[in-house]
Amino acid sequence: MAAPAKAKRRAETGPADFDAKLRRLKEAQRQAVQIARVFSGGELKLEEASTKLAIQLIMEMLIKTDELKGRDRQQVVKVLGVLARLQTSSVLREKMTADFRAAVESARSVLIAGVRRAVRGDDKLRQNLQRLVVAQAEELLSK
Repeated sequence: MAAPAKAKRRAETGPADFDAKLRRLKEAQRQAVQIARVFSGGELKLEEASTKLAIQLIMEMLIKTDELKGRDRQQVVKVLGVLARLQTSSVLREKMTADFRAAVESARSVLIAGVRRAVRGDDKLRQNLQRLVVAQAEELLSK
């Protein structure tokens, strides 16, 4: 590698470059927090907001793909691969959450039915046990 190229690479990775990257990262995080606040009515979390922001930035890069040369185009392809993996993990996490909620609801129903059968003659005990089961299920689901 030629000496001027090494000097240029060192200059690009210096403290000023790090500070600039840190500022861009903080700005991206701030934007993701704003997106999460706007869509807080649903179950949009900061991670999902960050993904939306990343997709927007990638789309802007794709629009400019014709202007990109060699290495920059390769970076776009790499970023798309990373984004695809990120989306896959998000989908799997959502599926796991839905499966967990379904299992808790099922367990709650089974426990309440068991409580009803076990304490048929004592309405007060049955009600207290049912309240306990429902409260525990709601606590699990709220996490």
